[in-house]
Amino acid sequence: ENRMVDLLPVFSGFLCYHPDQKGRCSLKKVLPAWLSRTYDRLMISAGGDVQELYPEMLDPGTPQERREEIFRGLLQYCRQDALGLLELWEKLMELTNNE
Repeated sequence: ENRMVDLLPVFSGFLCYHPDQKGRCSLKKVLPAWLSRTYDRLMISAGGDVQELYPEMLDPGTPQERREEIFRGLLQYCRQDALGLLELWEKLMELTNNE
């Protein structure tokens, strides 16, 4: 836990800001602004999609093929968030000349 860092205060406090964030500090705005990393091509591209599709994936009445498709989409979405945060951290360290 002591190795975890929450980057939200950095962006919500406007300690780091890119004009492409358009006044927003969500990951969906910060990643494209700072890293050109978007969610556009993902099957699941927003939290609302997760809220809709996760229960469908868990529903035993959903065909197995569809459940696997949703699962892969969720993995891609989570991977985008996790790798994006890591790359964002690295970018901030680069900008501040820290390691």
